[in-house]
Amino acid sequence: MKSLKAITYVPPVASAQVKSAVLLAGLNADGTTIVEEARQTRDHTERMLRGFGVTVGTERLGAEGVRVSLEGGQKLTAIDAAIPGDPSSAAFLVAAGILSPQGDVMVEGIMSNSTRSGFYDVVNLMGAHLGAEEMGDAAGERLINVHAGSAQLSGKPVPERLVPSMIDEFPILGVLAAFAEGETVVTGAEELRVKESDRIGAVVAMLRANGVDAEERPDGFAVQGCGGPPPGGGLVETRHDHRIAMSALVMGTASQNPVSVDDISMIATSYPDFLSHMAELGADISEG
Repeated sequence: MKSLKAITYVPPVASAQVKSAVLLAGLNADGTTIVEEARQTRDHTERMLRGFGVTVGTERLGAEGVRVSLEGGQKLTAIDAAIPGDPSSAAFLVAAGILSPQGDVMVEGIMSNSTRSGFYDVVNLMGAHLGAEEMGDAAGERLINVHAGSAQLSGKPVPERLVPSMIDEFPILGVLAAFAEGETVVTGAEELRVKESDRIGAVVAMLRANGVDAEERPDGFAVQGCGGPPPGGGLVETRHDHRIAMSALVMGTASQNPVSVDDISMIATSYPDFLSHMAELGADISEG
């Protein structure tokens, strides 16, 4: 078997998964493996590797980028690690709290990391008033409890610098944009084309099926908010994408008419407790 050789890799599209794959391969490569990102993506792999005793170098690259380096041949050391709560999963519960007239939701033990906080930053820009309570650390990550209450949102252009830090939250952001006053515009998010589904097309189709004016763009989408609950009443084609399914169901909890989805089986892939957690919040989600 041929030995691996270190490389310097410049990803053509911002992707934490690709970066992680290259860094993990670099552990068994001869030389120093380098990944240069024009826009920094989530850094959980770098934090995890450091926790296991690996030296990982990072340095700024321009205004928004980062250069990550790792010398091959380093050995991992076993540790006891607590796993922090996923901010992407928490986003659905936070959104439900924002949309509900009786909204008052506390989600506990969420990882707080600047490479994952884009969704929370954007909804605050739109007029949400999220509260955060420090809860310590886990596996090298900061933990917080997040409080979300009912809020009237205003549409905003999403800053492109925040796109990598919220790439998985755009479906639920699209739902919040549908309830907002004014237009929300997403650009610089071409990675959405190659997720579990083409999420740009899937988000726009989900919104249009429920009476929302939404426009698909090559690297994002635009949503004309309804200034309140959208009509709803549509059947959403989930395209086997768990985030589209969960986003549509959250929309249905506060739209004028119930929202249906064609499949929920894939939700168990990332969030098996989603339906039970939504039921705890008072959502009436039924199969049939």
